[in-house]
Amino acid sequence: MTAQDPRRLERRCRRTGADADQVAWRDAVDKKFATYQHRKTLYWRTKLSTDRRNSLKLWRSTNKILRRDRDSGCSTSTHTPEDFLCAFDRKVNEVRSSTSGRPPPDITASATTSMTNFRVCTEGDVRRIIMASPSKTCMLDPAPTFLLKEMINPLLPSLTAMVNASLREGYLPTLRSALSSRQC
Repeated sequence: MTAQDPRRLERRCRRTGADADQVAWRDAVDKKFATYQHRKTLYWRTKLSTDRRNSLKLWRSTNKILRRDRDSGCSTSTHTPEDFLCAFDRKVNEVRSSTSGRPPPDITASATTSMTNFRVCTEGDVRRIIMASPSKTCMLDPAPTFLLKEMINPLLPSLTAMVNASLREGYLPTLRSALSSRQC
């Protein structure tokens, strides 16, 4: 398999829309991913094996595997999260004080239609949405997005069933949560 095979099969699938082409494309992507995973595993096994007698090199390699060597992306600015939170609180208080005593806005728009029928989501629909989402993660996420994307094949039937059950029952779980360390 060449690196171009999945791309070629994707173009064919998008052009024809045939289920057989979609299956062939998905199989090619899975095979390509498995090949990359195998090569990565083989590389790190070899690397750790050659570094095993030198503890400094071994720790460096381990840190690279665990991605501890990457810069966190934060600048070395003197601003802290607490500074941001305080500035945000000040801004909110300024807006509140400038609008206090004024009448509330007149909002009359409301939904006049409701959705009573939903098209059943396919595994392809759920896969496409998950794979198109950014690989960002928050401490509140039940699982990191990158892990969900890596484990999409075994999880896809269950996720699709949950999405369809949620739409059928008209129940969407409440996901409101926040982390805060307020020290103003």
